[in-house]
Amino acid sequence: MGKAGSNPDEIGKLVEALSVFQRKVEDELEPFIALIREMPKESENLKIFKQACSDYWMKHKHHGRLSRYVTKDLLKTTGTRKDKLQWILWYLCVLEGIEHTVVNLLVILINICRTKSEIANSGRYSHMKRIVKARSLADLEEKFIPLGVKLRFLGANGLKEIAAVIDTEFRNDVAHFRFDVQDEEIVVGDKKIMPLIVENIGKLVRLLAVVSEYLKKLAYEEVW
Repeated sequence: MGKAGSNPDEIGKLVEALSVFQRKVEDELEPFIALIREMPKESENLKIFKQACSDYWMKHKHHGRLSRYVTKDLLKTTGTRKDKLQWILWYLCVLEGIEHTVVNLLVILINICRTKSEIANSGRYSHMKRIVKARSLADLEEKFIPLGVKLRFLGANGLKEIAAVIDTEFRNDVAHFRFDVQDEEIVVGDKKIMPLIVENIGKLVRLLAVVSEYLKKLAYEEVW
């Protein structure tokens, strides 16, 4: 992913950290995926999840195309201020586009795998009411529910590692332009932004890969 980190030791540590992270994500998802595999094909809940997956892939294609535009020539980065701003735009594209869709899909996954009495309360009643009633991606997109609320819902219902993927404080700093440009450096508070951007994109892309791989396996197994 460009020249954001050139120290081999740092790169090795990042790769190892991402591998550990991937295993933890898989451990969290597997019990839910096992329940999906056990559902009868005529089950209403399975039909709901199948439609959500179909919608997910459409959005994945759209946001993937946007991401390719945003990252054009990014691997040729020279570490200039312009390149760093492009990395920031890529981070926002990944997070606010396809990654938010992943979060919504996982909310649907919890809703169809658990009864209302099994779902843990994780926020204000008005938000929880909208979340637990959601049966499609559109239900979660058309009604305002803060991303942080959805992440707390995931964490309270067995997906803590996944919920922690999105650093909401960092996301808010970037999304609300709470960063500064100092010569060729871009900083958030007293920290250089590039190592944080690279780390966060790495986690987001790894989570996206794990979820997408599970969905491909379900389709290959003809679960629905």
